[in-house]
Amino acid sequence: MNPSLPRQRPDQERNYTMSLLSDRTRAIGTENAFKIGPHIARVERALGPVVKLNIGEPDFNAPPWVMAEVIAQIRADNTH
Repeated sequence: MNPSLPRQRPDQERNYTMSLLSDRTRAIGTENAFKIGPHIARVERALGPVVKLNIGEPDFNAPPWVMAEVIAQIRADNTH
């Protein structure tokens, strides 16, 4: 039992803890990298495989044409 919580039945303490964590998790919001997942899936269905660079650290270098497009989008201030 967590000594900083009021003494409760074990199931009540567990619910209190889950509620606290859920509130904090909701406050974080969604990472923008995850928001484009549905769009990526649509592009894959329509056009074929997609190299995903939105999440994580790829274990390969991005192709030069991808790097050029990323730089162009940054220069166009399309970063959000």
